[in-house]
Amino acid sequence: PFQRPEVPEPVTRQRPVFTQPLQNIDSIAEGTTAHFECRLIPVGDPTLKVEWFRNEKPLETSSRITKTHDFGFVSLDLTHVRSEDEGVYMCRASNALGEAVTTASMKIKTKADIQLDTLHQEGMRKIQQLESRAPTREDEPERTFDKPIFTQLLTGPSELWEGQHAHFECRVVPVGDPTLRFEWYVNGVELKMGSRFRTTHDFGYVALDVLYTWGEDTGTYMCKASNLLGEAINTTTINVQSRRSVYLDTQHPEGLEKIRELEAQGHTARLEIEEPVPTPPKFVTELRGTTEVMEGATAHFECQVEPLHDSNLRIEFYHNGKPLPSASRFHITFDFGYVALDIGHCVPEDAGEYSVKAINNLGQCTSSINLKVIAKGSIILDSQRPEGLEKIRQLEEAQPF
Repeated sequence: PFQRPEVPEPVTRQRPVFTQPLQNIDSIAEGTTAHFECRLIPVGDPTLKVEWFRNEKPLETSSRITKTHDFGFVSLDLTHVRSEDEGVYMCRASNALGEAVTTASMKIKTKADIQLDTLHQEGMRKIQQLESRAPTREDEPERTFDKPIFTQLLTGPSELWEGQHAHFECRVVPVGDPTLRFEWYVNGVELKMGSRFRTTHDFGYVALDVLYTWGEDTGTYMCKASNLLGEAINTTTINVQSRRSVYLDTQHPEGLEKIRELEAQGHTARLEIEEPVPTPPKFVTELRGTTEVMEGATAHFECQVEPLHDSNLRIEFYHNGKPLPSASRFHITFDFGYVALDIGHCVPEDAGEYSVKAINNLGQCTSSINLKVIAKGSIILDSQRPEGLEKIRQLEEAQPF
């Protein structure tokens, strides 16, 4: 068989030395990328370890930080630098013979939190020119308004069922008075606005919508319009009929009649079931199942145990005297006295003795079985195409032309 030649382990022959040290970064703008680099010998030492520090603390791992160590070239890149990235950076190289250190500092020019200067000088100058020659606005004559008058009475539904939508509306003049305001009252009390109420005032049109009414919404609704010269009121009445909160009548008369017939027949005596007397566990059938399996196949073991109705009964599986570890390949079933163990994708290490132990408060019992796993060879020597191998042999035996 083919044997891999042994490769001698590399020997460290030189302590690390920085042939080119790190360079200081005196000023770098916030948000840009910072780059440190240096050069290091020995080049071909696989045991050489390179570490980065900032302000004497190990540099944390981040998506903004990229470290490079390739054939003596060592570099560090920091993208989108921030003010907290400022400080002294140190690169330390070490192997079995010693260590070397090089340092450099970085200063960051931070941006102002609020930009007060304009970013478009030409645009700012143009705006200032337009503002300097803006025409003076002529004073408009002040308009005068009369006291409010309702030109249309307040209309709305006179009677509703609870839960329905109520809509009230009217019209009022003057139209363009900025001091004109409206107030709504229910039974003389100012209406408390909520999610159920929507008011509208648009160019002389005034409306109130109650999205879903309740029984306590019954009463007289009044709309009051007022300005600096006086006020006007408009009223209407609504009656909301409330539904009963609890329905006592049956919704299914046929079903109620059937229930009454069943109740009239009387109650049957309740069947009393005696609880079984607890007993120590015992196996009705011993552990049986797969005794020999090929590597990669599935093994199955099962048995029957009593008592069936003992809530304190528990099952434990062991492999070669040790508790069976928890793994996705092992699946244990315990249901109404039936106990089973399935082992998926068997490996040679699964071979050995498997035992199941049933335990309750009165005792315990054990049953065992042995499993043999036939391992596959690491190298497959048999032909995967026997018919092709036979054809090759025939061609090899044939005489050449």
